[in-house]
Amino acid sequence: MKKQHAIVLLLVIIYFAFISLGLPDSVFGITWPSMRIDFGKPLELAGVVTILLTVCSATSSVMSGRVLARFGTARVTFVSCLMTAMGLLGYSVAPSFLWLIPLVPLLGFGAGAIDCGLNYYVAAHYSSRHMNWLHCCWGIGATIGPMIVTAVLAAGLGWRIGYRVLGSIQLVLSAILFLSLGLWAKTGNVSSGVGAEDVRAEEANENATVGERRRTIAVWTQIAVYAAYAAAEFLMGVWAFSLLTKARGVDRTSAGIWVSFFYLSLTAGRFLTGIVVDRLGNRFMIRGGLILA
Repeated sequence: MKKQHAIVLLLVIIYFAFISLGLPDSVFGITWPSMRIDFGKPLELAGVVTILLTVCSATSSVMSGRVLARFGTARVTFVSCLMTAMGLLGYSVAPSFLWLIPLVPLLGFGAGAIDCGLNYYVAAHYSSRHMNWLHCCWGIGATIGPMIVTAVLAAGLGWRIGYRVLGSIQLVLSAILFLSLGLWAKTGNVSSGVGAEDVRAEEANENATVGERRRTIAVWTQIAVYAAYAAAEFLMGVWAFSLLTKARGVDRTSAGIWVSFFYLSLTAGRFLTGIVVDRLGNRFMIRGGLILA
């Protein structure tokens, strides 16, 4: 296989990996109202699960640099996808709420590692257009996930079947990622370069100029803005279904479809952004996006 063909094929696999990453991210808000009845727990206990999931995902993101440097993007992506599959299948057989707690780290650490690893890989090897389409693929998964779970609940099969379906999809993708490990080597698998580069970065910071310090402030400002955006998106995803069904009198099927439409709008925005970002530039798109949001 020519290297150019291998690069394109690997990009397709990465896109599917991000679709898979988005599948479970948007379903907990839909499944929890049914789960909490089976577990005999109050609705607000969803906050415990989501906070723990966020902490695990953030910790995984912080640690991902060193992990990627040691094991490489390909193996980390494969193992992380397998972890999320085990977490989802574990949800489907959990006999009580307490059983969810040890399963959450599988989803959190797995999702965080996939997110950072593939984001870095695409940023290093492809254009801004492909980066936007990568996140568009996450939106596709986040749109399909609620549709799958809503269809399962509408058919009266229960939330456990929904998680089994999602877990099975993740297992299939894990197998694909395992079979593609050699493909990453052909295209030049990279790590995040953490280690020696960290030391050089620390030395550079000690001698930082005013301009470099300003850039550091800009980076932390970007992190803060992204955190605010992610919080708004996460809030909608977790609580919109409960709000619509409990406080607005919307039936579960319609509420699930509306949650899917929310993620579909994110997907459409990212797809359209991917078409024009190389022409308009990242700064223009970020400023425009913030104004629209």
